[in-house]
This record gives sequence, C-alpha cells and structure tokens, in this order.
Amino acid sequence: MIAVESWKKMIYKMFDLLYIPESLEKIKGRVVLHVSDTPSSFYSCLNKLVTFLDPLAIIHTGDLVDEIKLGLLPNRLALYSKKLRLLARILEGEKKRKVCIVTGNHDNKDVVEQVFHTSQIVNWSGSFDVCGLKLNVSHDFQGLPSMEGDLNLFGHNEFVPQSDSNKTYLNGLMSIHCIVPDNGDIYTLPYPRFVDQNRLLKRKCGL
Repeated sequence: MIAVESWKKMIYKMFDLLYIPESLEKIKGRVVLHVSDTPSSFYSCLNKLVTFLDPLAIIHTGDLVDEIKLGLLPNRLALYSKKLRLLARILEGEKKRKVCIVTGNHDNKDVVEQVFHTSQIVNWSGSFDVCGLKLNVSHDFQGLPSMEGDLNLFGHNEFVPQSDSNKTYLNGLMSIHCIVPDNGDIYTLPYPRFVDQNRLLKRKCGL
C-alpha cells in the first residue's frame, strides 16, 4: 500500500496535480480546511478537495483571486468579481458549513460581501470560535490578534514564525491545512507547483 501511495504521489507531482492521500479518508466530515492566496486556476483542485473532505468549516485567509492584484490594478474589478463567484460556489456550496473569508490586500470587501451570502466576512483580522477551536485569523502574520487562541491562521507571504507551547501558527500560502478539531491533529498538503506560478511570483516578490 505504501508503494502504491508513493507511485501515485510521484505521478501527481509529475503532472502538477493536487495529490490527496487516501489516508485523509479517515478525517472526512471531521475537518476544518484552511487555504490562502488562491489563484482561480486552483479552484478546480479546491473543489475536488472540498468534495473529498466534506469539511465542517473552511477558512480562507485572503487574496481570494490571487492572480488579480486589485491593490495594483483596480480596473480589473469586474473580472475579479466574476472569478469570485466561482469560488463562492465551491466554498459555500449546498452544504450547511461554516465558511470564514478574511479579506486581503488584493481583495475588495464590498464585492466579497455581495458575492458570499452565507459566509462570515472578516476585514483583514479577527478572532472567533469554529467547531470548538479558538482561532485567530489575519491575512498576514503582523495582523494576527494578540489574544490567545488554539491556532493562528494567516497567509500573504512566506513568513513562518516558530510555534511554541502556547501558540501554533499556520501559513495557508505555504501549504493547505486540514485541522481535526476533535483531537487537534493537523494534516498539511502541498499546493501544486502551478499555484505559485499563477500567484504571479508572490513568494519571490512578496506582493
């Protein structure tokens, strides 16, 4: 079984696809999913992951259509809105799940509020409880609330502080996080390589 998994992982990596380990089958319906800084080219992969995991909640820590840098090119608002509607259908779907959207530096809060109908919208940073977890969220690390929480979720750039005994930090730009509230387990999945390329070299230029 391990050999088969290794081959599948290698093939998925070769073809630049999102690999979902079969071992995640055991956490279906029990997980909080965290992603960040998603270009629209990743939406089909995200849809596959959401369908597979059937998460209790989804947290997105900003830059929802990451190839469109509204902070630099505000004239692309119409295209941003169109692509955002695709993301809303994936995250909210027909399931009654908790969805939290944190707006980033290349998001438009007014459009986000128009497009996402059942989600909690957080403007840059905030704190709340999800499935028994106390979460601090922000688009970037610097914006995280100082209050204590079980987990601190953010994105924006490559910065990853060292977690200590009191605080755990999860950067959703660096990897996808699958958090199991009932036992505290955290599973990480790498983004396909094309995601970084379609973020317009975000991790190299720090946009």
